[in-house]
Amino acid sequence: MSFKPIIGLEIHLELNTNTKAFSRTIINKNSIANEAITAYDLAHPGLKPRVNEKMVRFGYYLAKTLKMNIADEIIFDRKNYFYPDLAKGFQITQFNKPIGTEGIFPLMLEDGSFKEIAIKEIHLEEDTAKQISINGETRFDFNRAGIPLIEIVTSHENFTSEKEVTLFIQQFQELVRLLDISDAKLEDGSMRVDVNISVREESDTDFRKRSEIKNINSIANIESAIKFETDLQIQKYLTNEEVFEETKRWDEETSTTIKMRNKGNSDHYNYIAETNILPFFLTDEMKESLLKNLEEKMISFEEREFLFKNNLSIDKIKIVLNSFPTNIIIFRAFIEKNPEKINHYFSFIFERLQGILKELNMEIFETKMTWKHLQDLFFLLENKVLNNSTLKNTIIDFIKKDIDQDEITEAICKLKNQKQLTKEEITILVDEIIDEQEKNIEKFKDNEKKLNGLLMGQLMKKTQGKANAAISSSIIKEKIVKIMKL
Repeated sequence: MSFKPIIGLEIHLELNTNTKAFSRTIINKNSIANEAITAYDLAHPGLKPRVNEKMVRFGYYLAKTLKMNIADEIIFDRKNYFYPDLAKGFQITQFNKPIGTEGIFPLMLEDGSFKEIAIKEIHLEEDTAKQISINGETRFDFNRAGIPLIEIVTSHENFTSEKEVTLFIQQFQELVRLLDISDAKLEDGSMRVDVNISVREESDTDFRKRSEIKNINSIANIESAIKFETDLQIQKYLTNEEVFEETKRWDEETSTTIKMRNKGNSDHYNYIAETNILPFFLTDEMKESLLKNLEEKMISFEEREFLFKNNLSIDKIKIVLNSFPTNIIIFRAFIEKNPEKINHYFSFIFERLQGILKELNMEIFETKMTWKHLQDLFFLLENKVLNNSTLKNTIIDFIKKDIDQDEITEAICKLKNQKQLTKEEITILVDEIIDEQEKNIEKFKDNEKKLNGLLMGQLMKKTQGKANAAISSSIIKEKIVKIMKL
């Protein structure tokens, strides 16, 4: 008998908002237990919910990026259950009409190919209080109660292995951090993953009973939990043992899944409409405004396939996607001009340029240089008008003098049009430098690298960058060979 795993995910994502989902309580994750709460969080009578607009905006951002069908009408429901982590006796969520349905996440596999992961729905809701065990007692911290969440539900037939699941979670973290809607830290609980697992034979068409493993707190534990539970269920079927629908947790100490309770279904929650929040509509004007804020952030997520098809390696793609959106937009503009030089552009933007800016503790978007300025500088570097040293000095000069865009354009034009020294003129200048630097040359006589740096640095200083870098390098190498023979 040959079995395959059927894996679905439910991800709870805490959102980067200042206040809670349905109250004006300020979120402070550094507070001591039960300090960042108000009467609303403790369900005092007479207090009504008020929707956090930022939560809705973040839900729209994620739904749009995942190419989902987005609800025009925002409606909330009550999920009724009685447990100490829920002071009201119900949770405000979206059941009948989620903000987003039927989406796609393009998962990049280890070989660089793409697989479409179907996202069943995403919906907005509030978090519950945090359960804490101290000396055998169960206590509750209501600081977390009411923090806004997005729950993401994947289709059940997406993943064929635990490795695909962990790749998805890592890339999903990259996406939501790029969108700046959550820091998505498993270890801090701002992203919590529930894994639903069942197995079936290759010839089966129906689903078998499943287990749900709650709140797994690391990538490694998610991978281990899926493998353990899959093997456990297969073994039970092979030995004719019954598999039950159960809610479980992952126990790190024993590396096993532990039963918490029998699994229920949505009927047990008696969903009803949240009558204290009137339905409201996302108008075309609102969507247009939201989309303007989203477009720059979305570009990185949609670039992955484009970059791979243009022969950028997977490691380099990851570097690009983890950079600021502005860098990606500039990179795209370079590539569209000449896709064959994609690796040269990568080296220029993500190695040379980023190295210079890192020294200044800046990002590209914080400078006054446009992508056209950078393209011109790349041209000058490629054509040996500038070398790495003069490129660095030029960029630092632009930034430290805080000149405006027109002045940068003018300075680059001068570099383009400046008269380059001839080979003979450069040779004469190098000989002059050798005479002037006699003591230092004697000092570095046995160190070719230092000699080269000394002579090239002095030449660029003397010529103010007017010496062609390739010609200068060739002349200096010839001179160094002679010096080292003396």
